[in-house]
Amino acid sequence: MSNHVDYSLFSFGIALRPTAPGLMPPFPTFQYFPSFFPAPAHVDVQDELVQLPLKLCLPYFERPPRDGPVLTSYKIEGPSPHVMQIEFEGLPPLRFGGG
Repeated sequence: MSNHVDYSLFSFGIALRPTAPGLMPPFPTFQYFPSFFPAPAHVDVQDELVQLPLKLCLPYFERPPRDGPVLTSYKIEGPSPHVMQIEFEGLPPLRFGGG
């Protein structure tokens, strides 16, 4: 499978961040090493059909505690135009896309 992706195909994407070191992305990936990241940091980019919205996993890093909404779920529906719904604990869901 080629790792070449035409990014003009995606109207949006979703970035995940692991909650602990050593956790693997929940989908097959290839490693992308952005020039603006310090070595050896990388981003795990979805290695599936390009018709899906772009998904990627950021590297694990410690973050200071903060108060704010907690993501409880996300759902992506397709085919194009894709619709994404994001749900946070204690808040109404957010819905994007759909043309």
